[in-house]
Amino acid sequence: MAKYPAWEVNSFTLLFIALVFLAIVKLQRSESTSKSTWISVLLFVNMTGTYNHIIFSSFPISIFACLLLWSSMHRSTQYNKFFLLFGISIINIILLYFTMKSDIIHNLTSIGITLAATALLIYLEIRLFYYLYNLTKHTKFHIAITESKGRLILYIGLGCFLLFHGKAFFEVLAVYKPFLQVYSYESSILAKILLCFYASITILFLCWSFYQDSKRSSSDIFIILFICYLAVLTLYTVQSSFRYYLIAYALAAIYLAYKIGAKVMGYKIILISTICSWFLIFYMQKDIFFSKHRNIIAKTFVIGNHQMETNTHFLPKEALLDSLITNKIENVKYLTENNYFLDLPIKFYKLSNPWYTDSFKSMEVSYSFDNYGSGYFIEVYSKKPVNN
Repeated sequence: MAKYPAWEVNSFTLLFIALVFLAIVKLQRSESTSKSTWISVLLFVNMTGTYNHIIFSSFPISIFACLLLWSSMHRSTQYNKFFLLFGISIINIILLYFTMKSDIIHNLTSIGITLAATALLIYLEIRLFYYLYNLTKHTKFHIAITESKGRLILYIGLGCFLLFHGKAFFEVLAVYKPFLQVYSYESSILAKILLCFYASITILFLCWSFYQDSKRSSSDIFIILFICYLAVLTLYTVQSSFRYYLIAYALAAIYLAYKIGAKVMGYKIILISTICSWFLIFYMQKDIFFSKHRNIIAKTFVIGNHQMETNTHFLPKEALLDSLITNKIENVKYLTENNYFLDLPIKFYKLSNPWYTDSFKSMEVSYSFDNYGSGYFIEVYSKKPVNN
């Protein structure tokens, strides 16, 4: 279980992969005069995303692996510039890893020095990229494998992902467990059945589309990227956490949108099931956000391959804050294994909206796993001053 909250992972990961794709498109279409700008964006975003959370580094590494595999299968240098750029990005990831491992980055007191050093590194890497690109643009790609061997590699990578992450990714697509974790929302049995049915259709459509695309003599590079990412993610971790699947979920959405737009066989089924799931999820969110009094409970539950997860980190804080303010609590004692997810939100709120406190009043707080209500068990104590 993560020691610290991962809101920054959920907030920035999708932005960063969008910027990476934008930079790729711009570099493919741009004139030489603007290429340095987008190279800088690409290198900087890959470093920033990795610094934000190590799991992001699996994305540029999977792009590099995809380019290596596609170029080897087709004996082509078509994407040579991206091969070089993402190779440089991997070097940056390694440098960042050892920099953080040695605590150098934490000893830099000025953010200006850090940004200046990063800008200098990117400038030198742009010069290195142009040198290597001019040196290799007329050379042939020397690594060659047959398409059948390439497909075998993809099938093995996909199989490993399904083995270690398939169940958890299915639960992400089915939505109801992420809703339980984030919103403490317990879906009805009917909703679970319908959402699992939608997730099953999506998984079957993805697998069928993978199989059809892999049989083509010229495999689509995006499907190779998708499977390479799933394989690289499995090399990173065999543990399950819903935030690990943000990039996989985004790639699946892009792939499904492309297939629906191309009107491939079976596209109407996936389109109709997706629209139906939207309506169901909208109804669930309406119940979450517009219910004035929703009784919830602290829960632990299993995700993926028998890994325990909890909703306690995301429990609403309104009831807890109301009790603190109403009872003028000065001191809070947390009877929880990890009070980070309680203590810091309360401290933040108190700094932004301080309330009057009584130094003789205190409170004990723990999670309520037995009774529905606010999700907390709260005890208020009052110690009266002794008169001499």
